[in-house]
Amino acid sequence: MLDLPELTGPLVLASSQGALPIAAEDGREMLVRTATFGLGLDAENGSALMIYVVNAAPAVHLEDPAALPAVEGTEVPGDWQEQTVRDLTVSLPADLGEPAISEVGLTFRSGERRGSVMRHLLAVPSPYPLSAARHVARAEVPGAELAVAAVGPGMDALLTVSVTLHRGQETFSVQLHDVTEEEAPQLAHQLLAGLRLGD
Repeated sequence: MLDLPELTGPLVLASSQGALPIAAEDGREMLVRTATFGLGLDAENGSALMIYVVNAAPAVHLEDPAALPAVEGTEVPGDWQEQTVRDLTVSLPADLGEPAISEVGLTFRSGERRGSVMRHLLAVPSPYPLSAARHVARAEVPGAELAVAAVGPGMDALLTVSVTLHRGQETFSVQLHDVTEEEAPQLAHQLLAGLRLGD
């Protein structure tokens, strides 16, 4: 939902992403291209907002995700709240507040912390993208064919902790934004401990 002076109402976004091999001066690289389309409709006066963004940038890719170092979840804190998106169950910090619910997932914004749980219909990428990640590892999550945890740069010198789960044509993404460098490792392990995919 948009809440702007010019427009108040739903915003629908759709994105597609592809990786294209290119020849760089120091060898072969992958160019990641992302196209995003958006349509927002004002609930009061019928005005519309249209968005079209195309971005292309080199990215690091991993030929075999199984080559990533393996990590394990620790323990879910007692005050975390359990949420469900389709058949994904995830435990999240209580300070995220109540989620905004959409057909593709949940978004959280409470105080200085933001987060999201999203479901995408995409196959496991090969080679696997590691864009903008400082630390990457794989983990075993019940029901997932592949689980990848990453810590990367966010806004205002803070970090984003994300866990991506792959199963068949489905991809689930869990993200916690606005995380400090001290919080990031612990939050990543706690997130992993509270994840499971049902049948």
